[in-house]
Formats: sequence, structure tokens, C-alpha cells
Amino acid sequence: MSCSSVAPEWVKPSTTGPHPPMVESCSAVLLGDFLVVFGGYDENEPEEEEERVVLYRYHIPSESWAKLVTEEGVKVEGHSGFALSSTVMAVFGGMDQDYTFHNAVRSVDISMPEPLPWKSMTCTGDPSLPSPGL
Repeated sequence: MSCSSVAPEWVKPSTTGPHPPMVESCSAVLLGDFLVVFGGYDENEPEEEEERVVLYRYHIPSESWAKLVTEEGVKVEGHSGFALSSTVMAVFGGMDQDYTFHNAVRSVDISMPEPLPWKSMTCTGDPSLPSPGL
């Protein structure tokens, strides 16, 4: 076994393209060479409802951001995001602008042409209670 005395270091890469705003209650998922960031909001700008539906894709090798256009349909914060494949992100639960919690599962395929459609997924088994994401 070998140990290094060098501590890991955070590095801010020089990126290009429209990066996402600083938000909370968003999800970030690794899909292949892309980091996909969805949703969230800026508590200093509570009227910015659009931020809840924004999807950004960061291409890791080229260090470039792109804002993706999606169809209307998913406006939640405090959700959980996860990868279904190298191109598909799914979102579970969350809270809408009326402070109602949901337990729906929706997915989006970032390899599709824009506007990217959100798809509701049919799940089997005992449903969980609506709650904020973990």
C-alpha cells in the first residue's frame, strides 16, 4: 500500500459557453462525457421560476457549457436526479411552485434533438410517499 502526502485540490477549469446560474436544490448527473445540471433556484431571485426547468450540459473534455432547450413539463426543486444510461437523466420527486411534493419519475434524453421532451415514466411496486429529494 502506498499513501501520498499530497492533498486533493479543487481546480476551477476555464470554461466556455453559457454556464448555469448559482442555484440550490438542483441535480447534477454524469452522463458519459457530460455533466448535466437540472433545475434549482436562486433564493435571492424567487420570481425566477424559469430556473426550475433549465437544463445545462457540460462537456468535460472540451470544458464547454450549453443551455439545452426542453419542452415544458418539469418544474420542481428539491428533487433527486440519476442516470438511466449514458444519455438519459431521470428526475424523481421534488416540490412545485405551490409547495406540493410529488413522487413522479420523469426522464430526458440529451441525445435527442431540441426541444428535448420530458417523458413520464411508469413505475411498478409500492409507490413512495411524495417527499423532497434526498
